[in-house]
Amino acid sequence: MALRDPEAAASDPALILELYVAAARQARPVCWAAQRATRAALADPARRAAFAKLPGILPALLEIFRASGQPTESSPPQAAPEKPSQGAFKKALKRFFAPAPVPGAETEPPQEPAAPAVATALQSMLDTGLLGALVPEFAPVEHLVQFDDFHIHPVGKHTLEVVRALATLLPEAQGGQDAGDISPELRQRAGALPHFDHLLLAGFCHDLAKPSRDHSSSGANLADVILRRLGADAAAREDVAFLVRQHLVIPKIATRRDLSDESVAAGVAELCGTVERLDMLHLLAVADSRSTGPRAWNPWTASLFDELTRKARGLLTKGPLAEPHAVDKSRHVREAALALAAKPFVPSDSTAGPGAEEPPLDPVFAEACLTRMPARALLVLDASTVTRHMRLAKRFQESLDEDLVRKPAGKAGIGVVEIDAVPVRGGAFQVSLAALDQPGLFAVMAGVLALHDLNILSAEVLTWNGGAGAMGGNLAVDVFLVKEPAEGLYLEDLWQRIRRAVSYALTGKLSLEYRLDQKRSSPLTPPSRAPKSRRMVRVDNDFSDFYTLVEVAAPDRLGLLHDLALTLCDIGLRIHLARIATSAGRIHDVFYVRSAEGLKLMDPARMDGIKKALLAAAH
Repeated sequence: MALRDPEAAASDPALILELYVAAARQARPVCWAAQRATRAALADPARRAAFAKLPGILPALLEIFRASGQPTESSPPQAAPEKPSQGAFKKALKRFFAPAPVPGAETEPPQEPAAPAVATALQSMLDTGLLGALVPEFAPVEHLVQFDDFHIHPVGKHTLEVVRALATLLPEAQGGQDAGDISPELRQRAGALPHFDHLLLAGFCHDLAKPSRDHSSSGANLADVILRRLGADAAAREDVAFLVRQHLVIPKIATRRDLSDESVAAGVAELCGTVERLDMLHLLAVADSRSTGPRAWNPWTASLFDELTRKARGLLTKGPLAEPHAVDKSRHVREAALALAAKPFVPSDSTAGPGAEEPPLDPVFAEACLTRMPARALLVLDASTVTRHMRLAKRFQESLDEDLVRKPAGKAGIGVVEIDAVPVRGGAFQVSLAALDQPGLFAVMAGVLALHDLNILSAEVLTWNGGAGAMGGNLAVDVFLVKEPAEGLYLEDLWQRIRRAVSYALTGKLSLEYRLDQKRSSPLTPPSRAPKSRRMVRVDNDFSDFYTLVEVAAPDRLGLLHDLALTLCDIGLRIHLARIATSAGRIHDVFYVRSAEGLKLMDPARMDGIKKALLAAAH
């Protein structure tokens, strides 16, 4: 989109804004002359101030926001481009092996070099400073860099990416910019929103209050001020203020709370109040995370967002009985698990043993396993996983019997460990480790996984009632969700190395503290990029009816989860569930704990002691 008289346009703010709207409307790029005219106009303080007073700024911005999800004329959607290395190789072949020109022969005229792609209207508004002139509250953050390993763009660029990510979900933008990891169901919900403009405005305003510590609440107030000045109606102001204030709720709850707890989804449903607000909050969380960087968005995070909002949406649309009652769900899982146990099992990986197929489980043994499992297992695991745990318990029992024959009674069984690993949703692996229940077991397993460079996403501690055969103790099955191991590793060997390392650590053959210290100081270990930030420990007795929640936030480092878990063990607490979240070089781990007697923590003095011990461990 070009100007016939750029110099005249530089003195007319309304004409400049109209140019960008026209460029967005026609999906055409903004020419360099128009961008220079914009900069010239903004260089004059008086003319710059006039931009914020123009009539019609809000509808102009919304039209540009909506168009940002469509491709410009200069960059139509194409097939996957040729790899640079292949293109360079082909060009080199043509250059070095082209036949010599024949004198007098006709040759093709040289091709003009392709012009560089010109920025879209929205990007040009950021580059020239026009956005900051139209909305002065945007100017302080447009070049604000957040010094962490989490955000890959300054706030201004990140904001535009969020708006663009939302705009790609509009029906008219399908086939425009890529949003391939968005499910069709989520796209359908976006298309059905009656007030999609409210969502676009929230995407634009959600980070305007940075770098304020509580930028969500401050941003909600700031958004209300901006929208009042621009003439937005009350409904738009209320929706945008709500979305900006709560835009971190879904990421925080989905990654830090027990989603099998019905009260978690109920709290989100109550907070939103309507399906429309819940859908908008979900879409904003997805767009924000996708635009932040790969550390904030991956298939595992997406699956957690989906699970939380699906349950909250069910409560809003179908009422309290949307999700199956706990008793009904346990019964269904139990029946399905027994049916699977009665069939031959072909493992998809080699952790179950060398045989290509395992025979059906004995019905009496299967029933005994279900009786010994904690009730929570049938609520948080699916039938397939429950059956795998039955077979894991069978292998553990066989290994334990062999150990009892080979070792004296006082030492038998301590280092017996069995492992089961299977890929699950979101590109993660579910790693289940079975061993005799003993103090510090969770810390040992967390340390071994860290030693093998496996990032833990969440963990579940399931202690059976019995299951140790002649030993008379309890079987513990700790279930870890870990990110997919690095490419090039032989998974069969990796899982067996982990099993042996846990066994050696439990029997004293491996000092985890020493090995972790060695690994931290190794020149092969990348240095920690965690920013210097304060450490925080919070003890919460109100969120859960059955557990005390211990939240720890601190700079990340190798083996930190092991150290925290070991500290909780040393002060007499049992971990039942752990949610692990790492962002911007910081961890935010949440432990669901009880005392050794199985009770919540109620003594204030003891809670203070826990805080001090964990703060010391986090250094």
